[in-house]
Amino acid sequence: MKLIMENWRKYMNENNPIDKALGKGLGVSIQMKGDRGLVVVYDAKKILDKIEFYKKYKPDKISEAHMIIDILDGYQSIDVVAGVRFAKPRDIGKCNNSFQITNSASKKDSKLGPTAYEAALYYLDGMAPDRVIVKPGAERVWSIYNKRADSHQDVEKKPFDDIESDQKRTPDDPSDDCVLHKGKDHLNYSYDIIPKPAGLKELENNHAKVLATLAQLGVKQHKFLYTLSDLFDYLFRLRYE
Repeated sequence: MKLIMENWRKYMNENNPIDKALGKGLGVSIQMKGDRGLVVVYDAKKILDKIEFYKKYKPDKISEAHMIIDILDGYQSIDVVAGVRFAKPRDIGKCNNSFQITNSASKKDSKLGPTAYEAALYYLDGMAPDRVIVKPGAERVWSIYNKRADSHQDVEKKPFDDIESDQKRTPDDPSDDCVLHKGKDHLNYSYDIIPKPAGLKELENNHAKVLATLAQLGVKQHKFLYTLSDLFDYLFRLRYE
């Protein structure tokens, strides 16, 4: 009985990935440009605390708006902990018109990668694994979403039809045609989250506080978002290249 309860608690924790991010002062940002974009989870509290410190003890540090982001970045106060890049697929089928994860990464041992996935699944109208390579950690995340969809929870999934097959499941409907991962059924769907995940609002509010605080100091929003994007790319290279 004890083992059953432990496994159940583990299963429930896997199904609530944003819970791992709550109460830590983290923020979540989504950026879209055309048919591609990025979701980033970062330490909003670290930024706000550093700005308050500067206001109190070193106001000259934040007296020039064009220098503030560089100063925060230089002191490693802009701390990206997880993120996912996504894009609409090309030359591999329409894939239910879903976005495809192209890059994902999280800080080692942070266990916050699924938080970025959860936010992205809610923000986007359909998301799917990369159609070429899916790393073991990401494959485990998709396996969990597949189980959640099968148990009729908050996740919906739509199957892909094999674009390379002559015997398609829906031959008259090319919208679900896609390159498949052979022998890995859980990777051959697009996934979507309909209800807003519990706890996501906290991360959104923390991000809004950062944007508002930086705006009061004269910092342009696009400069901060560009820095988040750049730091996510650095995190990805650090983990996988």
